[in-house]
Amino acid sequence: MKSIKYIALSALLALGFVSCSEKPVEYKPAEAVGNSEVYFPTGQANYFNLKEVNAIEVTISRADKEGAISVPVTMTASNPAFTAPSSVSFAAGQASTTLTVSVDMSQVKEAVEETVTLKISDQVTPYGDDTFTFTASLPVSWNLLGKGTFTMDWWGEERVVNLYYQDLDEFPGMRYCYVDKGWGPDAGDNNYYFYWDTKTNACYVPMQYSGYTTSAGKECWYSDAASFYNAYNAWGMECPSTEYFEWANNWDIAKGFNAPHYDGNGGFYLGDWFYIVDGGVPTGSGWQFGGNQDVFVLDGFVRTVDYNDENHFGPLRLFGMVPFHLWYSQMMVLSLLTLRAPFITMQSMSLMRRLLRWRSLTILRTTSLRVITSHSLHRLLNSSRKVPLSLT
Repeated sequence: MKSIKYIALSALLALGFVSCSEKPVEYKPAEAVGNSEVYFPTGQANYFNLKEVNAIEVTISRADKEGAISVPVTMTASNPAFTAPSSVSFAAGQASTTLTVSVDMSQVKEAVEETVTLKISDQVTPYGDDTFTFTASLPVSWNLLGKGTFTMDWWGEERVVNLYYQDLDEFPGMRYCYVDKGWGPDAGDNNYYFYWDTKTNACYVPMQYSGYTTSAGKECWYSDAASFYNAYNAWGMECPSTEYFEWANNWDIAKGFNAPHYDGNGGFYLGDWFYIVDGGVPTGSGWQFGGNQDVFVLDGFVRTVDYNDENHFGPLRLFGMVPFHLWYSQMMVLSLLTLRAPFITMQSMSLMRRLLRWRSLTILRTTSLRVITSHSLHRLLNSSRKVPLSLT
């Protein structure tokens, strides 16, 4: 009997709580603004390709359509090439109108993203946007240099691809090039980028992500030797820049590295090195991937240098597969020997072998050493930058 009483009491209490909590919600209408409530509607495009349009139309709307009105609009832009009227008008009963931003294409540079902000200066509403910002740019124009065979000596892969370029106005004679999908589907079809100085035929491979990631989640990057050392030592030279190009020319030759170059006969020899980048900084651990030669030869031309041949590959082939700090010490020994004598003597070879034994390395062989002389090395590196130009 007691349990029945408790159940009845609980039901009454629950009913009381429900009846107390179900009070009607009092509706309070939004305060009237007292004007036409002009605003930028949402959902408008906020990026424009200036290859496709040279006038940009922006919609402006109002909530109160009564009467004809004119509303002031101000504009700020990162480039004076963009101009717009200082007001928009609505006819009586008109809910939306269009403001046209004109673009003087003669003042627009390729690959520069411009920003424009419009602001309604009167009859605005707290219930809509009174500012609208969009960006616009003129994408870089790429020219087809030609189709050819891209060979990655390290991976032993070949594929037929296109080579594109653009002329850089700020560096006369310099071209920025890319091998289309040079890294292939295994690396996400990443393009292979490099700079080509058509005056000297020197090429420069800047730091870039290959598309490969290690099992530990580290990105595998590549570049030429000069770009790696610039980043590894935090020398701070920007690529591209005149300072960087001049430094890389002298640095490659002085260190005895196989400088990337165009051979003047349809072949681009792009010596690059693989390494791990951690937090944007190259690390020595990446040297386990060693050196590489990627060669692009245009259709109708023949490859003139085989970098798998030790007579041409030079120190990069000999030292590419050792850890960075050991490789560096070996490279300094070779540089000192080649810069101090017109040829490497038997005594020099013996000294180098003793030094390498002291470092517990046996990577060098006498058969490899005998083909390297400072005379032939410098002749190869210098002549590769001065061959006749045929593809400008």
